[in-house]
Amino acid sequence: MARRVLVACLGIATAWLVACSPQTDRDTYTSGEPGTSTFTNSLAIPLYLGGCEHFAYEKRVGDAWETQPSGVLCVWQGVAEAVPPGGVVTDDLRARDPGLWRLRYQIGAGCDPSAPLDPQHCTHVENVVSNEFRVIVNDCIVTGCSSELCSDHPQASPCIWRADYACYRDAHCGHFGPADECAWEPTEELGACLAKTSDPLATPATP
Repeated sequence: MARRVLVACLGIATAWLVACSPQTDRDTYTSGEPGTSTFTNSLAIPLYLGGCEHFAYEKRVGDAWETQPSGVLCVWQGVAEAVPPGGVVTDDLRARDPGLWRLRYQIGAGCDPSAPLDPQHCTHVENVVSNEFRVIVNDCIVTGCSSELCSDHPQASPCIWRADYACYRDAHCGHFGPADECAWEPTEELGACLAKTSDPLATPATP
């Protein structure tokens, strides 16, 4: 009986590692940049996440992964949070200091939904990790006479005003170009704004 339980637990652990690994929204961030991590329950059974926080930050130091302070003060673990089969949970993250990082989630199966996530209240608890992501220093700056350029050094540009320049007011300047060059982040919002306001025949005007 014990052997069957062990085999079942190992099978669940393998399935988690293959099917339930969290994914961040990008592989490279600049220090301090916000992002998201998505956990999807791809198994046919409910899974449980921690009640206070879902993941811990881990940084590559030498040949080992070291857990870093989360920045979240948990005075109590909180009850386990159920994720039904096919359920998706998205968490906010914040890129920290430069280096190689990943997120570690503690996940339970067969947990008591009225108790914290731990081996005493779950039939099985496993750790799964996200994809690795790199954090780099953001030395890019917004420049140009109308703040329409994203570069690694100050640049001059004609002091004219175009409607599409307004699109950059809420855009993010960082290492978003090929080979991590400085460029505006190519978001759907920025693309839509530029497509709507760009007019090569427009007459430049003072803002």
